[in-house]
Amino acid sequence: MSFTEKVSRSITPLLNLSTPLLDQVAEQLNIAPWTIGRNLISEGGSFQKVLNDTRRDLAVSYVNSTTLSLGEVAYLLGFGSSTAFQYAFKRWTGQTLGSLRH
Repeated sequence: MSFTEKVSRSITPLLNLSTPLLDQVAEQLNIAPWTIGRNLISEGGSFQKVLNDTRRDLAVSYVNSTTLSLGEVAYLLGFGSSTAFQYAFKRWTGQTLGSLRH
């Protein structure tokens, strides 16, 4: 498992609380925040990229394979509103949530 995958797996349970912070993930992994940043950079990424990719992958999965409402999905992914989630989804995928659900 790559370091990026470890960080992504640590982010997932923190999402429904709010937008996970690097410090929270560092505490979960018992690693200094700057070590996480350095390791992610060495793999060609960043904490923000892993956070966005994790949210995107979960969003696509939830929208395609569950009957959760868009508001529920937004909450599970740590968005303050379903509107913010819809904008982020469009930015990530180039598709609207409605077009993916139909």
